[in-house]
This record gives sequence, C-alpha cells and structure tokens, in this order.
Amino acid sequence: MSPEKRQKCLYWFGPVFLFACIATYFFITMFGFALIYWVTDSETTWWRSLISSGSALSTLGFSTPPTSMGQFLAILEGGVGLGIIVFLLTFIPGYQSIVQQREEMSAHLYARTHSSPDCGAFYEWAATAGLKDSLGEVWNKWEDFLRTIGDTHSESLILVFTPSSHLGQSWVVSVFTMLDAANLAATTLKGQGRIEAEICLTEGIKSLEMTAELLQMHHGPAPSECLQKDCYDALCQRLAAKGYELEEDGEKSWIEFRDNRSRYEHILVSLSSTLFVDLKPSLLRFREGGGDTGNAIR
Repeated sequence: MSPEKRQKCLYWFGPVFLFACIATYFFITMFGFALIYWVTDSETTWWRSLISSGSALSTLGFSTPPTSMGQFLAILEGGVGLGIIVFLLTFIPGYQSIVQQREEMSAHLYARTHSSPDCGAFYEWAATAGLKDSLGEVWNKWEDFLRTIGDTHSESLILVFTPSSHLGQSWVVSVFTMLDAANLAATTLKGQGRIEAEICLTEGIKSLEMTAELLQMHHGPAPSECLQKDCYDALCQRLAAKGYELEEDGEKSWIEFRDNRSRYEHILVSLSSTLFVDLKPSLLRFREGGGDTGNAIR
C-alpha cells in the first residue's frame, strides 16, 4: 500500500473505532438489560423486554415496563444511556478538537519548511523571517504544543494512531524536527532563547516518555543510530553562513547534542515504525539549492 493510501485508511481508524465501540456497548447493554427484564418478569415476553430496554437506553421512554421492579431498572438503564449520549456530545468533539490543534501546528511547520521539515530548514526559515535573534517566543509556543501532546496522547491511544488529515504530513515528523531544533539551540547556538529552548526540549522529551509508557516502550535511551557527525558539522557550517553564532567548543556542543538526541530519538523511531511514518525528511538534514547536501540516514 502506498504511503498516501495508507494514511487515508488510517485517518478513518479513529472515528470508525470510536463509533464502533459506542454501538457495541449500546447493543450489549440493551441485550443485557433485556435479559434482566425478562428473568425478573418485568415484561411478559422476550420481545417486549428488548423493546423496553431499547426505550430506556435510548432515553426515549416510549415503552416502560408495567411493574415497579421494571420501572426501577428502566431508570438505571436510562442513566447508562444518558452517559452514552454525553460521551457522543463531549468526548468525540473534544477528540476532534485535539487532532485539529495538533494538525494546525504541524501544518504551520510544513508550510514554512516547504513541506519538508527538518532542523536545517527550520533555521533557514527563521533567518529568512528575521527571527534568528528572537526565537524565545517560538520555543514557548512549541513547548505548549509538546506539553499538550504529552497530556493528551499519553491518555488516549487512539490519538497516537490518528494521522494527519494532510497527505504527506505527520505530527511525529514535526515533533522530531522541533526537538532537534531546540536541541541545537540549547547546545550549539548562541543568542537569545537558549533557556526557552532547553525548557522546550525537556518538556518534549517528557511528553514522549509519557506516550512511550502508554505504548509499553520501556527501553531506555539508546545511542543515536541515525545521526552522523559529518552531517551535524555540515549543518553548523550552513547555519554559520546564514548568520547564526555558534559555540566556540564545537566538540563539546556535538557531544551534548548527541547525548540529548539519544533521549528522544529511539522513541520517535519506534513511533514512526508503529505508525508507518517515514522519518527520513526530519533526521537532521539540510538543503542547498533545493537538494539534499547531507543526510543522516546510513
């Protein structure tokens, strides 16, 4: 299956799964209460028991058992049905809202990196937009985004598996790109926003660890398998040419960057494999004249 077709199929997984769960729960509950009506003689026939159960569970109330026991059971079942309706009216719109907010941030990044987000492309855009000396607000914005990812995706597995509605985009790639960018700002670049970048990086790693715990990815940090030092050095040279000021001790910066990356790379690589996401565009590459001049994939 092509990546585009697979993404379209996976996009329907979340809504179909939710509605299937609701329908299954509704019919199991309806048949369960129908059996209770029947065995307690609240209704005379099995068919009447099923009708009364559906009436109470749907909160329509068009058919109520004639006995006191049956009416008491109908009240209990109506409460269960009301809970299902509240779930439909609150949880599902909330789920869609979270996905929409996530996709807005991802689309924002894709639009500014020419639909190919990576660390180098992000900094090239920042230099072009005149933001290279005022990235503090950018890191604060992405810190909030990454914290929201941790709070929501670590509680609902279905959000993790819901892909972007935009073909060729993925929240996993966006997170990887911005964590690399924050990592670079915290270890390699001089200038304003370094503290904010460190906080953004810390919150992002924490959010990924929470999500990994939900998916039972219990293995700890592993040495970087995707990152090559020559790619890192080439990126630093490229950013220096764009006017970014680098730390004097390049070897120390590289070691710190590599160690930080080992804390989140293995989680994102595992997520990409689980979610059928291609991470190649985000693994610390940069472009020159529209083509790749460095690639972190072995």
